[in-house]
Amino acid sequence: MKKLFLFITLLTLGMGVWAQEVTVNNVRYTIDISAGSAFVYRGDDASGALTIPSTVRYNGKDYPVTSIGANAFYLSGLTSVV
Repeated sequence: MKKLFLFITLLTLGMGVWAQEVTVNNVRYTIDISAGSAFVYRGDDASGALTIPSTVRYNGKDYPVTSIGANAFYLSGLTSVV
């Protein structure tokens, strides 16, 4: 049982290496390093007109933005998204 717990703990800790968060213009993106892509995670602090870039730079590498979370802008003051 202890070995199983240790294995699950180490597996869970290792998962954090594959995804990172980066904020650009008050919008938070999750970078999926293993997939080589990014998605909009949260944009509650964004307001007015917002242009979502086609790529986000993290550690000197560009990651294509492939999706937007279902409730990413739920509490924002956006008037338009491009």
